Amino acid sequence: MAGETADPIHVAYAIEQIDRAIGSLCFEPFDDPAREARVTLGSFYRLLFPVAEGLDECACFQGAATKIREAAEHLAGASALLPLTRS
Repeated sequence: MAGETADPIHVAYAIEQIDRAIGSLCFEPFDDPAREARVTLGSFYRLLFPVAEGLDECACFQGAATKIREAAEHLAGASALLPLTRS
């Protein structure tokens, strides 16, 4: 890959998505830890599904796409276990 060139628009998009995912890692449960956790888990969920869909387009990465999709579903399940309001 190092020897290949990439479209600058695609590179900028990938960097933006990575920045967004890293930004969501900031977990500071000041007022409502469950809400903060749901936001973080939701960000990962929204990041992982497009990655899995992209890998589905290449037949040789189907196993990885399946695992990524399963991980996203586990995150959604964990998020669903968090209370909607602080008790």
